[in-house]
Amino acid sequence: KVWVEFNASHSLYLGKPTTFVFVRDITQRKKEEAIRTSVYRISEAAYSAKDLQEFYQTIHEIIAELMPAKDNFYIALLDDSTNMLHFPYFVDEEEENPGPQKLGKGLTEYVLRTGRSLLASPRVFADLEKKGEVKSVGPPSIDWLGVPLKIGGRTTGVLTVQSYTEGVRYTEEEKNVLTFIAEQVAMAIERKQANQALMKSEKQIRTLIEAIPASIYFKDREGKNLVINKAFEELVGKKREEIIGKTDDELLPKNLADQCRKSDDKVFKSGKIYHGEEKLLSQDGEMYYFETIKSPISDEHGEIM
Repeated sequence: KVWVEFNASHSLYLGKPTTFVFVRDITQRKKEEAIRTSVYRISEAAYSAKDLQEFYQTIHEIIAELMPAKDNFYIALLDDSTNMLHFPYFVDEEEENPGPQKLGKGLTEYVLRTGRSLLASPRVFADLEKKGEVKSVGPPSIDWLGVPLKIGGRTTGVLTVQSYTEGVRYTEEEKNVLTFIAEQVAMAIERKQANQALMKSEKQIRTLIEAIPASIYFKDREGKNLVINKAFEELVGKKREEIIGKTDDELLPKNLADQCRKSDDKVFKSGKIYHGEEKLLSQDGEMYYFETIKSPISDEHGEIM
């Protein structure tokens, strides 16, 4: 595809009205704009995609706009803990996702070992095979283009497009574009994986808190309830939405609220665990005495939150 820019100028030529048209090839400029836009979209997708699968699909769609990749594109990631190769996203017109596998001598593993991008035509593949660097894996392609995904200089995976059609070939230009894009993709994948792991961890913690039969609640420095569990709901006889965001002053009689606030203040000031007894008035007006343990929670800087 060639992009051109037209500029027209009106003047007189030999005494007659004349229009001069100037045409300039702006194909390279358009390609550079498309790459910059792609990088921005990948970074944006790392935050907006609901999960990793949706994120991988978005990466595929973006790259398919830059080069032939609609029917053949995959992402391979190395699991350091098991030394296994995983294919979390795999689209191929000739074969199914191979699933997790031990490292072998395929082209994907070659890029992992060398940390260098590879454009493998049949001739290049034959030369590598002759040297014992690679072995044939899966259906033979016309062109295979793989680039490393790197984090801090360490190759963590491979981004690959390939062609099984003689008329669809890749060049050094596609190799350079995919290599550049891969730098952004690697960082975005790491960020998305970290967010997913954090969400999973938070979900597990919330599930654990809900399952504990003891009443649990989290407050901030202003005394507002941030998190409570089901047992606490049952204890105070109020629904969660009636408690979250509220202080003890809004939920309890003044004398009981003052009592709770004093013990909270001890924890914030001392930074130590408080162990004592507190009173709570039930919905039917009966007074309950219960044992309470309050513990400070600090942020990454050691400051009590």
